[in-house]
Amino acid sequence: MIANKKRTLAFLFASLMSPLACSLQHPQRIVVASKNFPEQILLGEIAAQLIEGHYGTKVTVCRRLNLGDTLRVHHALLAKQVDLYPEYTGTAFTTVLNHSWNLSEDRLSVLKEVQKEYRDSMQIEWLDPLGFDNPWGMVVRLEDVQSGPPKEVLKLSAAVERKDGKTYHLIVGREFLERPDGYTSLVAAYPIRWKGPPKPAASLPNIYNQMEPEGMIAWSVTDAQATAPFVVLEDNKNAFPPYQACFVVRAEILERVPGLRHILESLKSRICQDAIRGMNVRVFQCWAKTGTKADETEITSNEQNQMVRCATQEASAFLKALGASTPSRPSCVTAGQLGDNRDGR
Repeated sequence: MIANKKRTLAFLFASLMSPLACSLQHPQRIVVASKNFPEQILLGEIAAQLIEGHYGTKVTVCRRLNLGDTLRVHHALLAKQVDLYPEYTGTAFTTVLNHSWNLSEDRLSVLKEVQKEYRDSMQIEWLDPLGFDNPWGMVVRLEDVQSGPPKEVLKLSAAVERKDGKTYHLIVGREFLERPDGYTSLVAAYPIRWKGPPKPAASLPNIYNQMEPEGMIAWSVTDAQATAPFVVLEDNKNAFPPYQACFVVRAEILERVPGLRHILESLKSRICQDAIRGMNVRVFQCWAKTGTKADETEITSNEQNQMVRCATQEASAFLKALGASTPSRPSCVTAGQLGDNRDGR
């Protein structure tokens, strides 16, 4: 308990000092943030290294990766504490803008709506989609379905409308329970009976082996597919909105740094679904070497550091594959990398 309090106090102090540390750098600086799970850190690193590779010493890039959940990072963007971070259209549509998910809305209409509202009311720009979605998904272990029907017909509706009367254990990330596009949307679309209350978890690496029979996980699809042989059940009732990945950037920084929009939009449609899945797999494999546990209270600062290192390595490899130049090391790394480690898409 005392050790946890010390880590919390140390993080809070470092978080307060991070903006000051950045302010002492080159006046032409860009603060890149991310939410607190591996894919977000990976995307934040890709943006940071891409900017560093293009501008060199003309721009100082400060990192506040692994900063926290959706609203924490969004509020930091509004407060001008950070300049850009990766976000998902469905998350912004429901959690930030507080819109109800209408099943008749499509990917393009959701994207255009968030682009317009962010630009008009917040002076924040949504750049072009990166090329992949990361939706919520309901997943089960492969061995739990191998003797059942083919994967093609594993629909969520069929899984929950069981004739044998059995119920499922539900494992979730914290945000899934809190956000309007999470648990609320799920139970509105599907008549699921759970075996006890949902069990919270902070990370996926060790959940697979700890799952009991008849277990179901609500998690982001790309993360789930990266960590273990999970089977994603088809959301055939469209309980969840589309989640196209994009960078959101303060309009002021796009005006102040010439060519920044062009640099970031060079990634438009360059990260396809298979590419992000492969990168996530390698990041999770690297991170799992720390022995990270499913219980969120057991994730340590060292494990967080390892997650950031794994994502940094993968981001460098990705940009090299694209032919982009990358720096030998970051120009400015702040303690914001060691943010809140709970799940937060």
